[in-house]
Amino acid sequence: MSARGLLHNADYLKLLSGQTISSIGSAMSSFVFTLLGLAITGSPVQAGLVGTAYALGATLAALPAGALADRWSRRRIMIGYSLAGTVLFGSVAVAGWLNHLTLPHLMLVSLVNGAGFSMFMPAEAGALRQIVDSEDIGTALAASHGRSFVVPDDVKRVFPAVIEHRLLLAPDAQLRGSTSGEVVESLLASVPVPGAGGR
Repeated sequence: MSARGLLHNADYLKLLSGQTISSIGSAMSSFVFTLLGLAITGSPVQAGLVGTAYALGATLAALPAGALADRWSRRRIMIGYSLAGTVLFGSVAVAGWLNHLTLPHLMLVSLVNGAGFSMFMPAEAGALRQIVDSEDIGTALAASHGRSFVVPDDVKRVFPAVIEHRLLLAPDAQLRGSTSGEVVESLLASVPVPGAGGR
């Protein structure tokens, strides 16, 4: 299936819309909120705390995000993030309109938004394999990020979802307590990205 063919996949288009909304929210948190912090405090250092809060939330949530996305409903995660973003960004707009917007408020919104975005991304990647054929996941992921071509990072993101459930571990690996997920992670770490290393 080509990127053009994906445009006829209604479920994929819904997912693409949600991903677009999340990307806009992420951009607002990392750029617009920093400018708002600068306008409020007049200090570039304090304004930088807004971006730091976003990065902190994203980093902390990234650790359990993959496992939680596999256990929880991906649909609920993505819808929940979109609704939470509406509330969070709405609170900033209302606080600004009332002249009560503060730096801690912006930092809290950025922190929660960063955590939510980290939850959204693995949920999106997992949802792709349910609505798009396995051989088209790379193309779908590239298209959802505005590209007409697949890059190595696209392959690395979808590889576990596509291959992990198809692996049959050898008896000695099972005795060692190895899991399919660990084998996949080891493969991804050991195989060099084309063009990234020496030739």
